[in-house]
Amino acid sequence: MPINVADAKANYVASASLAGQKYKKKVAANQTWSPNASSAASEQLWAAAVAAAAAAQRRMKAVAQVSQSSWVAAASGPGAANLPAGMTNHQDKWATNFGPYAPVLDQAQATMPARGIGAAANIARVLYIDQALENQKKAIKG
Repeated sequence: MPINVADAKANYVASASLAGQKYKKKVAANQTWSPNASSAASEQLWAAAVAAAAAAQRRMKAVAQVSQSSWVAAASGPGAANLPAGMTNHQDKWATNFGPYAPVLDQAQATMPARGIGAAANIARVLYIDQALENQKKAIKG
């Protein structure tokens, strides 16, 4: 018997109200995520999967299937509605991740090239800050 897409859609929608709790229960029960995700084998698998996806141009093909108006509707509708709560809910993580960069920005501001006339002089200031932040990122993340 072939699958009826309309019935499958109805089942999908009906299960949505339970999905969050089921997901939380499975996450809480998972005791091996961290060691598995941080393993050398997992890293090699990820690198191979990304390389295969890039070689097949999967990202580009997927993006090509989304119209500008669809993207705008999703980004300005649910995306914009979820953004404030997401930012508020993750403020501590943001502060922890931003913390190591704050002194780098302070130092860069104090030592960057002086303001100049024209775009090139001001771009040099931006590049100075960019390089300082990139160096800090490499120091933190390798």
